[in-house]
Order: sequence, then C-alpha cells, then structure tokens
Amino acid sequence: MHKPLHPIIDRPTIDVPSVSVDVETTNAITSSSGVGSHGFNVLSHTYDVFLNHRGPDVKTTFVAHLYEALCKAGFHPFLDVKSLVKGRHAFKSIDEALNSVRVHVAVFSKGYAESKYCLNELCDMLKSGKLIFPIFLDVEPEHLTRPHHGPFATGFRKHMKRGRQDDIKRWEKALFEVANLTGFRLNEVNGYAFQPLHLSHFTFMPNIEGQFLENSDNFRNVDLMVDCKIGCRDEAQLLRKVVRAIQSALPVGLLQQVVQHRIGLQGPVIEVVNYLHQVGILGIVGMGGIGKTTLAKEVYNEYAKQQSFERQSFLHDVRASSLLSLQKQLVHELLGEDLKSVEEFHNFFNQILRDQKVLIVIDGIDDKWQFDQLIPSLDKLLMQGSRVIVTSRDRNVLNYITSCSSTRESKLYEVQVLDCIHARQLFNWHAFSSDKASDGFQDLAKEVADSCNGLPLALEVMGAYLFDKKAPKHEVIWTESAKSLRVDPGAIDHKLQKMFDISYEGLSSPTDKLMFLDIACSMIGQHESPIMNIWESCILCTCPSSKSPHSSLMRLIDKSLVKLDENKNFQMHAVLRDMGKGVVKRQSLQEVGKRTHLWEPLETKEVLENDKVKSSNLYIS
Repeated sequence: MHKPLHPIIDRPTIDVPSVSVDVETTNAITSSSGVGSHGFNVLSHTYDVFLNHRGPDVKTTFVAHLYEALCKAGFHPFLDVKSLVKGRHAFKSIDEALNSVRVHVAVFSKGYAESKYCLNELCDMLKSGKLIFPIFLDVEPEHLTRPHHGPFATGFRKHMKRGRQDDIKRWEKALFEVANLTGFRLNEVNGYAFQPLHLSHFTFMPNIEGQFLENSDNFRNVDLMVDCKIGCRDEAQLLRKVVRAIQSALPVGLLQQVVQHRIGLQGPVIEVVNYLHQVGILGIVGMGGIGKTTLAKEVYNEYAKQQSFERQSFLHDVRASSLLSLQKQLVHELLGEDLKSVEEFHNFFNQILRDQKVLIVIDGIDDKWQFDQLIPSLDKLLMQGSRVIVTSRDRNVLNYITSCSSTRESKLYEVQVLDCIHARQLFNWHAFSSDKASDGFQDLAKEVADSCNGLPLALEVMGAYLFDKKAPKHEVIWTESAKSLRVDPGAIDHKLQKMFDISYEGLSSPTDKLMFLDIACSMIGQHESPIMNIWESCILCTCPSSKSPHSSLMRLIDKSLVKLDENKNFQMHAVLRDMGKGVVKRQSLQEVGKRTHLWEPLETKEVLENDKVKSSNLYIS
C-alpha cells in the first residue's frame, strides 16, 4: 500500500498551475485508496455539481442515475449518500459542497417541500448567484408559485404547524424565483424549453420543434454515458439533456471518459496531483490491467475542469498508434493547427514552447524513441510551467524518460493493486450492480474476487462474465472460475491470461468470438456505424461472421470485452487487444497466411504479394 497522504502544500518556487483538491487530514486517511478505517471515502475531489433533492422521493431512482451519468461524463457531483465523510459534520460538508460547486441542480418531486433542508439549500443556491438547473419530475413550475396548494401543500401545512412562519416566507420567495427559471420538465422532455440562469456566454438556438440545436463544439455525445437502467424511456432522455446542458455550462474542454466505479482511485489521484506540484515529468508504471490509464485520465480531468493549463492533450495507447497521428493530435489540441507531415512537427512544437503552459499525457508508451519524437524539447517545455505524464508497463523506458530533464525534478509513481475490500467492492459492482453480493453468493463472490489479486481489469471482466450466472446450477461455474484463477497465484500475467481464457471461451457462439477478434485486430478506434454495415453485409453470405451482429456486439459489451466510447468508436483494453491478437497468432505460428486476420503491414504485404493466403476467410486491416 502507499504511504498515508498529506495535504497539498503551496510551493511558490514551482511554476505550475495548481489544482484544488480537498484533502481531509483526519483519522479517515489511512491508505492511498482514500478510505478510512470505517470504510468511508475521503472527500478528496472538488465538486462540480450539487444535487438538491428530497431523498425518499428520488435518491435511489432518478437522482442515482443522474449522479451516475455525470460521473461517466467526467464530473464530480456531490450526492450526500455517496460524498459524505465519516468523522466530518454532515451539514458542514453539505454547506461546503454547495458553496464550492459551479452548478446547482434542483430536482423537484411531490415530497420536495416536506424537507426543510431541501428548501434551505434552495435559498442558499439562489443566494450564491451560480447556475441553477431546475428539474420538474412529477410536479410543474406553477406548483412552485402556489406552494400552499397542489403537491406542496402537505409539506407547507406541516411547516406551519411547527411554527416556521419566518422560514416559510423565505421558502415561498425562493420557490417563486426558481419557478420562473424555465427548466427541464419530464412531461415535456421531447420538446423541452430551457433557459439557464446567468448563462450569458452560451447561446441556445431553438428549432421549429422547440428543441435546441446543439453545436458539436460545445456538446459531446453523452448517449453512451447514460447507463439507463430506468423503466421510463422519457427519464433516460431527460438525463441526457440535463448532462448535455451541464456540459455546456461548465467550460471544461474535452474531458476523458472515465470508469463508472471509481473505487480505490481517490488516494492515488491525490498523490499524483501532489507530485505534480513538485516535478515536471511524472512516470506512471504498472502491469497491464492495473489501472495506469484510468489514473492518468482522472488526473487529466481534475486539471481540465479547473482550467489549470491553457491547453491539454491526452495521447491514447501510444504503442499502437502511428507517430504522425499522435503528432497531428498534439498540434491540433495544443495549437488548433493541422499538421501535414512529420517534418513539420518541430516547427509547430516550437510554437507550443512560446508562452503556453500545457499538460500532455502520453499513455501506453513502450519505446523511448516515441517519447523523443513527441517531446523534442522537454526542458524548454517544462521551464514554462508545463507538465508531462507518461504511462508504461516498462520501468526501464520510464526511467529513461524521467531522466531526460535537467531543469526539473521527475518522479516515478507505481500503481498498486486494489486492497481486498476495494477489490471485492469493484467485483460486486460488475457482477451484481451493487457494492454487496446477492444473498447466497457472498462467499463465492469473495472467492472469485480474491482470486483476481486486486487487478481492476480482471475484476471487471470476471464480474461481467458471471453477471448472468446466478442460478443454483451456476455455482459450480463460480467455483471453477476461482479455482482456475488461483493457479500459480504469483504469476500475474498468467492470471490475466486465465481471466481472458475464461471470458473468451465463455462467449456463447463462435461468431461472437470472431467479432471480438475482428475488433481486437482491426477495428479499435473505428466508428461503430461503418463497421456494423460491414458485418450486416455478411448476414446473407456463407462466411462465419455473425448473422445477428447487433446481438453479438451487445454480448461483447455486456462481458466488458469491448467498449463504445462517447463518440461510438470501438475501444478495448490494451491487455485484451494483445490477448486477442495472440489467439490469432496461435492459429499458425509459422505460416502467417493461415491466420484469419492480418494487421502488421510487412506481414500483410508478404502474404499478398507472394500468394501465401491459405485461410478460407481472411480479414485485413
């Protein structure tokens, strides 16, 4: 485990934009995970959005899903049930969060007015002068203007009986004021009118249907971010619209899509931010599947939301990308220019060096040459207050990179596996959609989770594999999975391979397996639509591709073997991608032409030019 954490200390000698991270120096801080001795998370993030609501009405339904959608979109919303810290005064924590956020969301339900806490929070929200997004679920704005009638009447009668006349006057004024902020109405979700408070910098253009034209530069596609396990389709649409509006109100730039369950991440994020106050370049090292990219994304988003740097760029999976594509991304994101050739890059990089403080994340590097080509003038870059984060499985590569600067200190940060408690929680979320295992499966869940040795990728994939296997007849599958993973507990790479074998072989049909190999070998980063067209074209032919490609893809996503990002591009963890390619290579170790997929340019050229194709079905990327 990591050492206990300490507050970030201002160091005036270090010229780096600071990111505000609220670190509690109480007995709750006992480990790098940010979890105290009683299992409560430390309040370690600055919150973006405050969710004002009446718990008994909507906390476990609409508000829970809104919280989840905002988290997936890269925000840190404050929800008391998830954000309060044991050992801290609850109301003080709520007040601090209410005052620190940049956007307030008020969710009005029939029982809203029965809570004096909700009404007092609403008054404070208006007093702050910050953005307020009202959401009317099963009430209408006019109900707020006449709170002594309609659904709010019961609550106000109770307050009258309890002698809260002075408070009632404040509450009536606050409700009337919010009622005049036309917000989101569930009853009119398909043609809602929305006018945010004080949002003068953003223009909404209503179209003829009463909806809003969305500028692609200001909105990101969040359809996939809302995991709508909701019975009402209108609520799912409402969630998407609320998240989009919050994104437009918070000028955070393009955030990285993050994992849904941030278990065990708070402590490492604090540590990395601490280090970046002291060093110019930080290397993040760890085995495949341990969470290096996840940690880098979280840190990147922390800085992006507080606009600590003038420009930021996150280069994904560098070892599987071409140099030109990476350089083009850097130039576009840091300068807004279009790079035509590798030869032009040095000139553009010199422009980056002039006056900008930038944050660059280089993820998944495996060759020091790649770094030299991407950051040709490291010292000049760091002298102006910029920072560089590099992730890799190879410690030697990172040792070289972190030694490249002679003007700024560097640091190597090693990501640790999850402890037993967090590992079980993460597994349970993927296997049971809860932090606790279902009745009758507690012991089996612990056995499987503990067998994953704290590796987040293994916990996610195994949890997804066992998600639909909870009948009594499936208990033997759980036992066999745990037993298989326990073989050679010291060999982590072997354990990952066993995890992959269990999940891959557990796919329901050969066509699902073939689709997985298609994506692993050829389609990562490609948009879903044209690829689906290719698969659909095979429905009537005799090739072994899936005849129901949409169903096959959904099964792969459900098993956490494939993901679609916010732009509906295929994504896959690098470990799973490499293991998928390994399956193809093992089809024929000697004769490449016998394999079902080719992706290496030289091998492909050799096979095609010399007529060495011996597979009846060949897929070339």
